[in-house]
Amino acid sequence: MNWDIPAFMKTQYEFDSNVKLASVITISGSALYCQATTSGEYLRQTWPDYGAQMLEVLQAALDSPELSAQGMKSAISF
Repeated sequence: MNWDIPAFMKTQYEFDSNVKLASVITISGSALYCQATTSGEYLRQTWPDYGAQMLEVLQAALDSPELSAQGMKSAISF
């Protein structure tokens, strides 16, 4: 998948590249049952085994957009 994450974040949000993704607020659920939490907590809560690793990969993509998915593949093990 070819996805320019930093460009996406800039077009969707007033995103400061110095802000860590883990601190961005995530709202999930429905109108009746909703939850607002940080992205870091959401990932750890939703995927307890892999959420922290996923957050690292996403943060690395934001910090270094020149990294490819293939390059990151060797950096993580799911």
